[in-house]
Amino acid sequence: MILFLFGSDTYRSGKKLEEIVARYKAIHESGLSFHIFDEERCDFQEFKNALYATPMLGEKKLIVLKYVARVKEFRDAFLAWPGKDNFVKSKDIVIVFLEREADKKDPWIFWILKNSKSQEFKVLSGMGLQKWCKAYLLKHRILMENSAFFRLLQKTGGDLWTFENEIAKLKAYARSTRGEGGDGVEISSQDLNAFFRAPLEMNIFGFIDAFAEQNKARALKLLHGHLASGDEPQYLFSMLYHQIRNIALASDLCRNGERNVSNIARILSLHPYVAQKSVAQARRFGKEQIQQLYKILVELERDTKTGAYEPCTSFERLIFAPLSPSLGQESRAEGAD
Repeated sequence: MILFLFGSDTYRSGKKLEEIVARYKAIHESGLSFHIFDEERCDFQEFKNALYATPMLGEKKLIVLKYVARVKEFRDAFLAWPGKDNFVKSKDIVIVFLEREADKKDPWIFWILKNSKSQEFKVLSGMGLQKWCKAYLLKHRILMENSAFFRLLQKTGGDLWTFENEIAKLKAYARSTRGEGGDGVEISSQDLNAFFRAPLEMNIFGFIDAFAEQNKARALKLLHGHLASGDEPQYLFSMLYHQIRNIALASDLCRNGERNVSNIARILSLHPYVAQKSVAQARRFGKEQIQQLYKILVELERDTKTGAYEPCTSFERLIFAPLSPSLGQESRAEGAD
């Protein structure tokens, strides 16, 4: 039997794989018939050896192929191998493929989809995201004020890896400050204040989008909101530096022919959501414009540190800074899938 887990929500697909492995190990305690191959360790002959090896004590085999789509040698060998079809309906061997995406035009993906039971994990948003997060809290016996809940959703932006990490920190903090025992815990808005400096978190993507769209009113609103909430100018500068750098690197990869957002995320060590936003924003600027933006940031930060301008004035100068050539005139980074 072949199972295929895929999708841009790597948190839920990864957790599903963990569930499958845990159920298998609960039944087959020796673990000798469990094998996992990934992009770092993916030798086709070793894979075949695992398939054909005599199982211990009559156990079923579980073989996981994790993110091996980008390993060309393995892909080519697998597709050319006549024996692959013999395991499609096997009752004694379970092969699980885990990938970040599924392009049906790709012969590798086409074969897997055709011969597997598949499950797609899309990034959650809206009510779907709220429902999942509330179920997570219920499962882990965590009570959370509504205001704190929606603030945390805004902070984590649909990234379930970050959501889980923040919940773990908040849970530990609540217990340490209130001495709560047992499995359950209650998290309040006050607890969030211990980690988040202000209710209004830095929306660097929104700021850059507004800048690219020449929506000066929205950019000013975001800027003044952050400064009024107590965010340090140096913090804002560092966030802008970081995202402009992401945009520049994503732009270079797109110009060099890399169109796959998952690959861009891996190459740049970015979360898939950040990579997706960086690629989208890279489309809005030409290479020269990105360089201009970085230069302007350096000058404005220098002027702020030397006292030549107040922080608010420096950021306003950025918002109203002219870029030449004008947006849309210079050739942009090619789109990414």
